[in-house]
Parts: sequence; structure tokens; C-alpha cells
Amino acid sequence: DPEGRSNAYSIIQEQMRQIGEPGQSTYTSSHTKDISIQYITIGEPFDGAFMDDLCNLYQIGSCHHVVHHAAGYEMLTQQVILDYCNEQDDNENEDMNNSSNNDDSRVVTYIHNKGALHSAESQSRLRRWLTGSALSPQCMEELHRT
Repeated sequence: DPEGRSNAYSIIQEQMRQIGEPGQSTYTSSHTKDISIQYITIGEPFDGAFMDDLCNLYQIGSCHHVVHHAAGYEMLTQQVILDYCNEQDDNENEDMNNSSNNDDSRVVTYIHNKGALHSAESQSRLRRWLTGSALSPQCMEELHRT
């Protein structure tokens, strides 16, 4: 439905602004060129140019549409994250076996589009808080220490 689609696109814009706009009190806004966003879409076909424009606007290092599913749930996204992390672990183990010094650290976070299907102010507040927390300087700095 057009209203649901408009709501979903508004949420994407909001979250991209939280990631990339200076002054949003996030660690990421000063590190956008280091960010790689990989996303999946579920439901109606997605306009990739819309996301490309946002990535360019906020100077995100790279944006990649992994896959589109006509129907599904969060587990599809979570599986993509698990596969990515397992692949990185395999690559790191291979690098260690080859005696190369790989100190590349990556932080992977899942940003949920809470409220995209069921729009309510309480959902919006929760989504903004969750996104802000995941991208906060405190969270990012702590994750980079491990």
C-alpha cells in the first residue's frame, strides 16, 4: 500500500540521517567513509536508486543491496549477518594460518526498521532510541576495544 511504502522510505531516510548526519550524536557521522551498509529488502520491490542517493548524500563508504525477498521476517536479515560474520571469521583464520598480520576490526550492527509495518509513535520512539544506541560513541568505542 502507498502509505506503508511511504512510511518505510521515511524510516530509511531517518536511519540514514542518524548514521551519517553530523550532529546526530553518533560515532558514525564522523566515520562515514569507513562504513559499509549491506541491506536486504522484504515485501514490495525496492528502489535501489533511493538508497544510492542517501549513501551519496551521507558519503557512506559503500552500500550494497544483498537480496530482496517477496515475503519474510527478521530472521532473513539475521541470517545474512550470521553468514557475513562466519565468512569474516573464516577469512581471519585463513589469514592467521598464512602468518599475515590482520588487525582489521569490523563492527557489525543490526538496525531494525521498527514501525515500518505498524506505524505508531511508540514504535518510532523505540526505533530512534535503538538506532541511536547501536550507533552511540559509547557503544562503538567499547566494541572497538574488544
